[in-house]
Amino acid sequence: MDEVLKTTPEIQEYILSDGKMFVLSTDFHEFFWTLVIMIGLVTGTSVTFARILYRNMKERSRLLNMSPQMVQVQKIFFRAVCIQTSMPILILILPISYLAISMFSGYFNQAANNLCFIITAFHGLLSTAIMITVHKPYRDFCYTVFCRRIHRIVLYTESKMSMISRTSSTL
Repeated sequence: MDEVLKTTPEIQEYILSDGKMFVLSTDFHEFFWTLVIMIGLVTGTSVTFARILYRNMKERSRLLNMSPQMVQVQKIFFRAVCIQTSMPILILILPISYLAISMFSGYFNQAANNLCFIITAFHGLLSTAIMITVHKPYRDFCYTVFCRRIHRIVLYTESKMSMISRTSSTL
């Protein structure tokens, strides 16, 4: 505990009165390089995927005689896929980059660290929401599944309420 307080004296105000605290590691170098590798892999795979998809779509449209509507559908699909593949960069890379820079520079801000971990934890939820938003088939399916069910519940509740009001007015 003394070693942690020597390296980051700012942490003293966050320690509970009983003095118990979990410390993952006192040497940040391994964690720092893990973050750097993760940044490189996530960015590299996202950019590579978008580049290969763009090249293949361009080649296919050149080789095949496609209608203008099909070219338009491909452009819409490509834009949606680019948005979807750029989300890991925004959702993961920005918080992880902050953590890596703060570790390397020795800057400690508990609120910013917590915010980074919260944003990273929401990666799956945000990616799913973005996928539903940008891809029309997913959006249409979710609308039919959830909105019809909600609409049925509202209609059922309204019919029950009107039944109750009719029976109470006749009494």
